[in-house]
Amino acid sequence: MSMNLQVLKNELEKGIIRKVYLFYGEEEYLKDKYAKQIETAIVEPGLSMMNKTVFQGNVSLQLLSECCETLPMMAGKRLVIVKNSNMFKSSKEVTGEFADFIKQLPEHVCLLFLEIEADKRIKAFNAVKEHGLPVEMQLQKPADLAKWLIAAAKHQGKKLEESAAFWMVENSSGYMYELENELNKVVLSADSSTITVQDVQRVCIKSVKAKIFDLTDAIAEKDISSALKIYYDMVALKEPIPKILYMIARHFRLLLEMRTYVDRNIPRQQALEMSGMKSFPGNKLYDQAKKIEKDKIVYALKQCVNSEEAFKSGVIKDETAVEILMVSLCSL
Repeated sequence: MSMNLQVLKNELEKGIIRKVYLFYGEEEYLKDKYAKQIETAIVEPGLSMMNKTVFQGNVSLQLLSECCETLPMMAGKRLVIVKNSNMFKSSKEVTGEFADFIKQLPEHVCLLFLEIEADKRIKAFNAVKEHGLPVEMQLQKPADLAKWLIAAAKHQGKKLEESAAFWMVENSSGYMYELENELNKVVLSADSSTITVQDVQRVCIKSVKAKIFDLTDAIAEKDISSALKIYYDMVALKEPIPKILYMIARHFRLLLEMRTYVDRNIPRQQALEMSGMKSFPGNKLYDQAKKIEKDKIVYALKQCVNSEEAFKSGVIKDETAVEILMVSLCSL
């Protein structure tokens, strides 16, 4: 958990509400969770229409300013939420007007920005830092996600075994909404009070990224039947074949980068930091990179390009192109 996220959690538990917040990052679940807590603390039931305003996408600074100046009705504060405005990207800050607006917010408003990206170098970000709280809502570590799943299952009257929780995390994209949906399916289908690895494997669907890891593992083991089975399973799940080929090529590009770090004897954690990868996929890539020689990864990338060119030019069907690619890669 990041430092500012812990600060936010502690302050909300004490009922402390700041004038301005910036929640940014990939993890929508956490942004929604803490936005809801702020709303609950500020907006009285039945007064939402009068004391809460939500903007989606681009919004003019003038309109936002007018909304923030509006006094709350029968309450101490009003809540203004701005979603995905891109106002914290460096290209959007032409002048210091936005930063000045943040600095001069009235006491009766709580302004909450929910963004995917935020440039920490711009004046507006520093204004939020000075007068409110910027919080990065990033994808959580596998161990933290596993603990969260176990606690969520307990809340629903089930005991989720630790090994089952880690299987769910390792075979997901790492997003909490996706994991929550998978857990709900498992809880509904579980026959007993204890949920095992077998229970989650029977119900949960592996993410495309997880299947790509399985696929490249099979290729590394020269297991053509397993590689083709994984591929056909993805096709059966209506995954577009061009997307599958793109994911395979992308995976080998990442493998090549990681293999370069392995060859340079760069420690695992340093390699993850240099590649900018999250811990879960980065660790798996590092392990795979140690098993596959660099020249084979380069060859695999060339074969991916050849396969894409073959089906785009109409020489062969896309499905056949990937089948030939699987056979070719497993013969390395």
